[in-house]
Amino acid sequence: MKRIIFSLAMIMAFSTLQSFETPAQGVQPATITYLGARENGVVFELRLDVARGKRSELVIRNRKEEIIYEEYIKESKLVKHFVLPYDENDEYVFIVRNGNSRYEKKFTVSRVQTTSITVQEVI
Repeated sequence: MKRIIFSLAMIMAFSTLQSFETPAQGVQPATITYLGARENGVVFELRLDVARGKRSELVIRNRKEEIIYEEYIKESKLVKHFVLPYDENDEYVFIVRNGNSRYEKKFTVSRVQTTSITVQEVI
């Protein structure tokens, strides 16, 4: 009898642990890459690859925690480019949620001006 009770307790404990399961470490629902700067802003690429049937949410926030972009995405695979305005010392945080998984990536934008000086010998 003790064996049956112990077995039932183990089965219930295992099934309870499964209900609190988190996504596997290292599995990312998205990749976000900085592609470069243009006159009108900085360019980022979002690559989304999630399980079918789950709707994803994309949120982009700036340094002031203001939401500058939000979209609910039905596609399981998606590639999308974003041109975001840039100010000196700005910051962008991309957040992708899909089911229980959450992926967040932060970018800091800073502007550095350089001056090039060329010296040539005159003969």
